[in-house]
Amino acid sequence: MLNELAMVYQVIRRPNSAFAALRDDDRRYFLPSIVVMLLTSVVHFGTISAYPEYTDEQAVDAITRICVAILGAFTIAGIPYLIGRALGGNKSWRKGLTVLFYASILWIPTTITYFVPDTSESLSSVWHAISSIALLFFIWVVVVHVKAIKVLNGFGTARAFGILVLSWVIQLSWLIPIYLLYPATFQFELPNAPTPLQ
Repeated sequence: MLNELAMVYQVIRRPNSAFAALRDDDRRYFLPSIVVMLLTSVVHFGTISAYPEYTDEQAVDAITRICVAILGAFTIAGIPYLIGRALGGNKSWRKGLTVLFYASILWIPTTITYFVPDTSESLSSVWHAISSIALLFFIWVVVVHVKAIKVLNGFGTARAFGILVLSWVIQLSWLIPIYLLYPATFQFELPNAPTPLQ
């Protein structure tokens, strides 16, 4: 299992070859990919929960929030797979989920850097630096997911990027109704940039 989880390093370092290996040996990597997906969900939930504006009342909804995080991880992987399959891409659900679950590992540093608390006004420059790092991580998330969709389905870059964007639009279409029905599930304040000391 440790060797399979070590593939995460290859996904970050050499995504094209890593995704090809995951696609071609999905029987070996499918279960570890679920571990990666669960780890990503737990880190996402834990990071938001640790934020100062996360209250005790909201903690009551912890199970709901974890379930939403896991459901989100499934949709982030499942929707691009289904779109790619509909467009003539890879038909194997196990290959699709294996590749895209591993790609989700990049959300961990993105989430952590974005939700770093602004604990002091004196750390304004640090906060802005961390925000810039979060943006770079997000760009790398997009690049890696496009590569994953390309390698999985044998598509070109433009089509893979279009699938990724369409999948995000579809995800928003069901997240918005959930937010309207269960606002407490998403109730936390996004970090604001500290005001420099006068």
